Amino acid sequence: MTKESSHILRREFFEYDTSLNLVQKSVDDGTSVDKNNLKGIQQRLVTKYKLRKSAPFLHMPESKEELFLENGIEKLLRRIEFAYDKYGNVCQEKVYGSDRELSYTIDKEYNERGDLISE
Repeated sequence: MTKESSHILRREFFEYDTSLNLVQKSVDDGTSVDKNNLKGIQQRLVTKYKLRKSAPFLHMPESKEELFLENGIEKLLRRIEFAYDKYGNVCQEKVYGSDRELSYTIDKEYNERGDLISE
């Protein structure tokens, strides 16, 4: 939490699965230490990660959803699906909009050291 005196300015909450992998992050401007207390929230961004359940790249993100809160209901902002090369580098990101339609694709290429060389 970010505070000024005793006033909460920004809250961040993290959720993990049983293997201690990050599966959700919430950031907002609420006024309570209780994540479920929505009082005073003007803006909340929630990022949810769906992790791979099998090898290769077990527990790496399969997709990421970014959501916002509107009248207490989470609404999709965008969704990103990840593809990996044989070394575990993200080689493609498919980005979907709030309408769940494919908006664009980002292809990535890496050198032998794993440095990103093109996007």
